[in-house]
Amino acid sequence: MGFKDRFKDIKPVIRPVEKTIEQVLIPELEDIKKKLCDKISNIPVWFEYSDVEKNELIAAFVDNSLKNSDVQLSDNEKSEFISELEASVYGFGELDILLSDKNITSLTIKDCSPIVIDCKGEKRETKLIIENISSLKDKLLKLSGAENCKHVIKFAFKNLFITM
Repeated sequence: MGFKDRFKDIKPVIRPVEKTIEQVLIPELEDIKKKLCDKISNIPVWFEYSDVEKNELIAAFVDNSLKNSDVQLSDNEKSEFISELEASVYGFGELDILLSDKNITSLTIKDCSPIVIDCKGEKRETKLIIENISSLKDKLLKLSGAENCKHVIKFAFKNLFITM
């Protein structure tokens, strides 16, 4: 009996791959981020708060959300998550998710039409429709540092090109 013959009846043991902590946490943390975006978009004076006030409110929201979930984060992980939220939640509700997505390189926003995104070179319509873009336009222009325009505007915001 040869060497190969001795092992031909042994079946390999295939163990299920355990999910990493990132795979478990990402959906939970994304849900917290979406809820935060919704909450902030309903605060009419959000853009009048200082950065310190915004940071305190975001941290309090995260603390409360984590208390009501099964997610356990170390102090460092929680600080990183809060920092990520502070850098990606601007106060525009669902639009924040598009603005913070690193794969999206441009947005086209028209009144009462679906927002069109360019994601990895592919243009796609989203389900998100902005009913009245004038207020949004003013806030985005202010954040981007661009000057106010009356008609079609194009500007950059956080390495993202926006056409309105």
